[in-house]
Amino acid sequence: MRKHIPIVVLSLFMCLLFSRAVLASGTDWQINWQEDGSLQEQVNVTGQELHNTDTGWQTSSTGSEVILSRNIENWEVYNNLADKLPLQAKVKNYLCCNIITLTALSEVPKDTLYSSLDTNQTVRLEMNVPGIILDSSAVGKDNNTVHWIIKSPGENLGRNFIFRAIMIDGFGLGITILILGVIFLAIFFVARMRKVNRIIDETYSLDNIIIEDEDDDEADSDSSDGGGSKENPDK
Repeated sequence: MRKHIPIVVLSLFMCLLFSRAVLASGTDWQINWQEDGSLQEQVNVTGQELHNTDTGWQTSSTGSEVILSRNIENWEVYNNLADKLPLQAKVKNYLCCNIITLTALSEVPKDTLYSSLDTNQTVRLEMNVPGIILDSSAVGKDNNTVHWIIKSPGENLGRNFIFRAIMIDGFGLGITILILGVIFLAIFFVARMRKVNRIIDETYSLDNIIIEDEDDDEADSDSSDGGGSKENPDK
């Protein structure tokens, strides 16, 4: 019985070692939206050999973990990248806000970081949004953070993938408030001026002056007639 103890211990050690390796492997893909519309993208890959990575990535490694990061100006620029997630962004720009809609591409671009990921491992895609989330197919949500679990990386994200958010443009919002304020003041000023002009017209109109002149003439004629009638009896 004792002679089997080393074999059992070795087996348990090997199982524990490989279990840790399996649990540690995987990919975390994070996209952090900034208030100015720029994107900070970071990918943490553990236990995989990466191929076909674009030169735009800044790469660092710690043990078996490889960290790739980059900054993108906005979603319009992201659409034109060769190495990216199989996503298409549609941006509608308004005066005080932007509405961004993300949908999945029907085909995954070849020779990309995403297409080189191990299909036997899962990818956790996380996005932080400094805005209002209107619609999302994410499996989890925590305030302004949503995440998806991609079980077959390297394949498309599926037709059901959807994400829509509205981003408030602070500068545009300020301009809009300023324009509305000017318009309101202009309307208020025009209304007050019309009221003042109406009062002036009612008070100093030519009709009132003519009527006052006629009243004065009639009063003068009455006074003159009255004076003549008093002198006749004396004659």
